[in-house]
Amino acid sequence: ESPLEGLRVIDLADEKGELAGRILGDLGAEVIRVEPKAGAHSRCLPPFDSEGRSLYFAYRNANKLGLALDMESESDRERLVDLLSRADVLIESEKPGRMAELGLAPLALSDRFPHLIVLSISDFGQTGPYRDWVATDSTMCAVAGMQFKAGTADREPLFSPGAMCYDIAGIMGGARTGVSAETTDVLIEGACITEHKAHIVNFRRIPTDDVLIEGACSVEHFPHYFYRVFRIVVQKYT
Repeated sequence: ESPLEGLRVIDLADEKGELAGRILGDLGAEVIRVEPKAGAHSRCLPPFDSEGRSLYFAYRNANKLGLALDMESESDRERLVDLLSRADVLIESEKPGRMAELGLAPLALSDRFPHLIVLSISDFGQTGPYRDWVATDSTMCAVAGMQFKAGTADREPLFSPGAMCYDIAGIMGGARTGVSAETTDVLIEGACITEHKAHIVNFRRIPTDDVLIEGACSVEHFPHYFYRVFRIVVQKYT
């Protein structure tokens, strides 16, 4: 028997939070991925397989059922509300305020369905001075401090690998559904800062020739904290 067997999750998240539903599905929950009728934006994200299918989408949406709804349609929103009445968790990553515009504000849904946990994943949170700011995963890596681990001093600047901040937020969001009540607000920025804050402390003082250098960081002293990039050769076989 799986740990989350019997749990039903409605997953509206885009690429910023898709991994949360994947994790819950891996643990046995029934996850219904609701995407626009034109398909989720993450279906267009690389890398792609030989038939042009997005591996980004496939990896983060495994173990999910699928449903297409037009959130601009009142009848489709009613279908979604009917699903929520029989669900345990809702995951969404709309721009703050967008769910309220659709008549689906997280707090209103929690009042209507007391059993429902609503997980909202956004760039800078549902409230605060930066709530309306929009960022990419690479921007988040810089803002949250992740970029200091990408590459080494003798190389050109490098991005952190993959969709690191989005996936960190998805992992933390998935974990929060097990301990939260009603609504949970996961900030991608805050999730990434939380993930590596211990590393920042370790980098503040590094001994070099018996001298402590404030603010220094070194791949030689902490090799497992850095994301190295290697050149590879790809050969296609037929």
